[in-house]
Parts: sequence; structure tokens; C-alpha cells
Amino acid sequence: MTESRTTTPPFTWIPELIGVDCLAQPPIFIRSRRIRGRLRHERLESLPKGSSVHTVGCVANSESVVRRLEAPYSAAVKARRVFPALLDLRLPFPETECERVFLDIQPVSGGGMQTLAVAARRSAIRSRLAAYKTLGSDPLALDQEGLALWTQSMLEDPPPDNNQAEAVQVVVALRPKQSTLCIGRNGRLLSTGNLSGDIVTDIDRRLKALEMATDQPLDLRWTGPEAVDPETVDALKQAFQRLRPAASQITHKTPETMLARALTTRALTNGPYRCNLRTGELIHPAILHRRQRHTQYNNAIMAITGLGLLAVGLFWHASSRQHVNRMRHEVSRRAETIIGHPTALRGGDAVAEARRHVDDIRRQTQPFVELMAAGTSAGLDAVVKLAQQHHITIHALEIEHGALIRLDGSAQTWEAVTALEDNMTSRFGPLAAQRQWDAETEDETISFQIKPVP
Repeated sequence: MTESRTTTPPFTWIPELIGVDCLAQPPIFIRSRRIRGRLRHERLESLPKGSSVHTVGCVANSESVVRRLEAPYSAAVKARRVFPALLDLRLPFPETECERVFLDIQPVSGGGMQTLAVAARRSAIRSRLAAYKTLGSDPLALDQEGLALWTQSMLEDPPPDNNQAEAVQVVVALRPKQSTLCIGRNGRLLSTGNLSGDIVTDIDRRLKALEMATDQPLDLRWTGPEAVDPETVDALKQAFQRLRPAASQITHKTPETMLARALTTRALTNGPYRCNLRTGELIHPAILHRRQRHTQYNNAIMAITGLGLLAVGLFWHASSRQHVNRMRHEVSRRAETIIGHPTALRGGDAVAEARRHVDDIRRQTQPFVELMAAGTSAGLDAVVKLAQQHHITIHALEIEHGALIRLDGSAQTWEAVTALEDNMTSRFGPLAAQRQWDAETEDETISFQIKPVP
């Protein structure tokens, strides 16, 4: 999803914002202002009234999904086209029912592009907006809790700039019922999760799932409303130190207001992982109005440019042979029809550009043509339908010449996996399902792999 600058932070056209943390009880309000190029934060006891009051909020980490995705393309444009389909395979709900953004798009070693995908169901966004409405707030943007906590922690206590691959940071926001976990390396976010029950054991389990050794250097940051109690934090620090002696631990200053000030900081300044999940049909009217004004301004500029080009064209037409001009115009017009957008090229250059565009389309579609010709689509369709019947999420699927090579997925019960295995055996021959441990599985689902019996 590509969003315009008028709908995503930073909102440089607003002098001050109020960050509303409605996940805290009672809610926390932080007003942030730009003063001589710097942000100044002030805690408020209640939300001021008036149409000039602008607020920002967020969806809870438990209401959204954060996933790292990789596409097998070295070009960012091509990778952006397949990210939505890759995300759909990793979501516990249909991709068409959510708002999503793709952040931190960059190449990976060995080829391909990766991104940090953030998504939330529209129903969850509407529920969160209703909660803000009860407080008298209509937030301009809805951020994501985990991303906000991570960037604010890295801003207030930057990790050492040593570029070591083993430099690990962990941010834990303590709340009464459910805490939030963020894990990354060298300031780069890898995953987020929710914690409950035995928090320390849960953190250690997730670190092991990411193949982070017990003796690996680790920087643990405690924050959140419950982190204001020294006894609570000290007990957690001691328990974690016993499990991971190499860890260093800190408690952020004024941890109870960290999320609220993170929301305003992200909305008013540039930085990594900026996102706004209040888009599409849920976009704020003020943002929509500003987008329309932005569009009108661009249209006016285009109209003025068009008049200038028309004047130049009339002058050229009067000083050149009419027949040659008509032929060149027709060639360019047909080339633009093929290319799909206006071009400044004329004559033979326009024809050459159109040929290159057709060749690009042929190269891009060739893999799909070969896929259909090989008859692989029938096997692929059968596998997808079987997975839907058993409520199974497919993470990776490899089919060659109609034969199943490998299927990686997750399910709620092992009985569903067994049923899928039996059904697929009747279509693809003898298969075997094995249970796997998925590092990114944050709920109680079962990861598995199905392969042909040797």
C-alpha cells in the first residue's frame, strides 16, 4: 500500500498534538508542542475540549499483526506487488478485511526484498475509534502500539552504534492484564508479541525461538504503567537475570507515559516505522479534506502546465508542416496507449519505448504462462481448498509438475493437520506430516510440514 504524504506522519502542518493512551486505566494524555525545533511534552489531567484540539491514538498490539515478509524480487516495485499476497498467507483473517501498510522495504543478502507488514482488521479499528470517542477524542491517526514503543525506546536510549549482528534489544511494556513485547537487533525491529502469566519465562521462550542464545549480550528495557512500581520491576529483573546473566536491564524514565508521548513524537517528526492504520473508508475527515486540497493544487499546476504546453504546441504547429506533426502526435499517442502513461518521447524513441514495455510485460508474465501450461494450477487449487476446509493457514507451498514437494503451515489442532494429510494423500500419493516450531508463532497454533514419504 502506497500512501500519500497527506495521510501519513509526520503531520508538519499541526503545531501541537495530544497523544491519548486509552490502553492505560485511567487513560493518559500527553500534549506535545514544537518549541524552537524541539518537542516539549506535557501531561494533562484530562482531554481539552474544542475543535482545535488534535489527537492521535493507536491500536493495541493484540488487535493487530506485525510480520516480516520476504519477496523473491530485487526490484522494490515488483516486491510491492506481491507483498499483499504474501501477507494474506500469514494473516489469521482475510487480507481484504483489514487495513495494512508495508514499512522498512529494503534488499536482503542473497537477493530479494523484505518489509515489515502491519495490519489490523477494520472491525478492530472501528472498535478502537469507538473507545476513543467515549473519551471525547477523534484521533487523526491510529498508530500501532508495538511500533510506537519500540521507536520511542530507541530514541530515548539509543543502542550502541557498533553494527554487531548479536546486539539484541528487547522492550517490555508492563500492563496489569497483558504486556507488550518487542524484539530487535541494532535498533531494527524484528517482531512484536503479547505477554501474560509468567512474563520472564515467556520472554526467554520467545528469545530462544528466535535462536538467541542464553549467553548472548542483550539489552532489556522495562516500561509501561506497571513499571512505575520499583518492587515489581526489581523482581522481574532478578528473575530474568537468573535466566540470562549476560543481559543488561534499564527502566525508562516516566514509563507510564511512554506510549502517549511516543504517539505524538511519531506523528510530529520523521523516523522509522511511521504508520497510520486509519485509512481508506475510516480516514479522518480533516485528513481527507487536506488530501483533496492537495489534489486540487496538483490539478491546478497540471492545468497551468497543460496551457503552457498547448501554447508551445500551437507555435510549433504554425512553424512546421502540419502533416508531419499529425503523424508524430499519432505515433506518440499510440505509444502512450501501450506504455500506459504519458511520455515525452516522440517518433522512433516512443516506438522503441513501447516495444521495451511490451517485452517487460512478456518477461513478467512468462512464469505464470509456464505455470498454467504445466498444469500445476490444478494441484495448487486442490491444496488451497483443502486448507480452507480444515481452517489451516499455509505459510509456504511448493508444487512441481503437479506433485507436492513441501507444504508449511499452521493449524489450531493436530486433528486438522491429520485430516489434511489424509485428503492430500489421496491426491498426491503417500505423505507425512511433521510438527515444527515456528519462531514467529505468537499464539497457540501448531506449526507443521507435510512432505512426500521417501
